[in-house]
Amino acid sequence: AVVSTQSTWEAVVSTQSTWEAVVSTQSTWTWKQWYQRRVHGKQWYQRRVHGKYADREEKDSMDAEGMMQFFSDVGANPEGIEALGVAWILGLQEMGDIDRQPFIDGFSKLGCSGMSDIRKQVDKVKSQLKDQGSFKKFYRWLFTHLKGDDKKKAIPADLATQIWPIVFGDRYPLLGRFCDFLDNSETDYVTKDVWEQLLDFLREMKSDLSNFEEMAAWPVLVDEFVEAVSKEEKT
Repeated sequence: AVVSTQSTWEAVVSTQSTWEAVVSTQSTWTWKQWYQRRVHGKQWYQRRVHGKYADREEKDSMDAEGMMQFFSDVGANPEGIEALGVAWILGLQEMGDIDRQPFIDGFSKLGCSGMSDIRKQVDKVKSQLKDQGSFKKFYRWLFTHLKGDDKKKAIPADLATQIWPIVFGDRYPLLGRFCDFLDNSETDYVTKDVWEQLLDFLREMKSDLSNFEEMAAWPVLVDEFVEAVSKEEKT
């Protein structure tokens, strides 16, 4: 009788273990299904959103008209820093292109399921760009974005003078004078060093350059700008 009871108990334990294994497997499978459906569901939404603005012939890309409409619909100025901010949070590599897959992957990773979520992300990036630390990260990324090709070490000077006013707005009085100086100089390209240090220069310098120190380690182009301003004011 004891043996029979023990055998019965072992059978119960065995059955219970088997059941727990089944439940565990089922739970794991259900979790995987839920996660995949959630991710793929978001990608499906983003695919629909991108398709709404895609070029009629080149379905994988948005044309200029589609991009303008998309930015307008999500509350971003198509010709302002906000559009560049969207490119930043999506990690887009090429300027002026919003291809389907980076669009889908980027907004899906940000947890967006539709236009309302995208608008929230746009509002979020607007706030980030007002924060000095976040802006500096964006500004450094922007150089790589404008450069495009990893092999390139600089960007065209005329491109830089077009982008700076969009990025900085009217915050820095010296910016306009620096852009004019660069446009009239023989400098064809802006290096990463000049690009990054210009931000610090504009933030630190007074509009009359009275706090400029000649011994400070600014790029040569910045020194030349200060020298040109000094000569201009003496004449």
